[in-house]
Amino acid sequence: YGFISLSRHDKDSLMWGHYADKFRGMALEFEVLDQPKVTEVEYTDQRYVLDGKSIANPTEEDLKKFIERKDKTWEHEGEFRVLVNLASCTTKRIPNGDTIYFQSFDPDIFASQVLKLMGVVLGSECTVTMEDIQQAFSRKPPVGFSVLQLAADSPTYALVASDLKTWDGNDWIQHTI
Repeated sequence: YGFISLSRHDKDSLMWGHYADKFRGMALEFEVLDQPKVTEVEYTDQRYVLDGKSIANPTEEDLKKFIERKDKTWEHEGEFRVLVNLASCTTKRIPNGDTIYFQSFDPDIFASQVLKLMGVVLGSECTVTMEDIQQAFSRKPPVGFSVLQLAADSPTYALVASDLKTWDGNDWIQHTI
């Protein structure tokens, strides 16, 4: 098992610097379709400990309890998690020998029954363009799908929207920011 990690914060500079390759990455935005399968992380100084029996043969409930806690120092993340059976994922071996797992968001696959992909947020240093994202869809995105480009705000440390396009079902609409 593994989990998909989500955050409620899409413009947090610390998160972009830490998780998105120093602002060069992108974030995916989701609509939650099955709320009970999405676990809000509890930030605490008490770790959930599995006993020997549970470690050898954990139930889904054991795993859910295990992933719902995180140290208080990470509270700024506003994290939610979705438990995923890694057998449902596709895999890729990377040069160091590790395996990376990918959960499909295709409508016929598990994750999309829990989460619906509704947008992409491009980091302020991302080299992928809005046009690249538009072309990446082999079929039309859902109505309301958005592509948001972030930029550094010059007088502050904030990340702000610099470009926004949404899909209206027929075409991409450019928004004034």
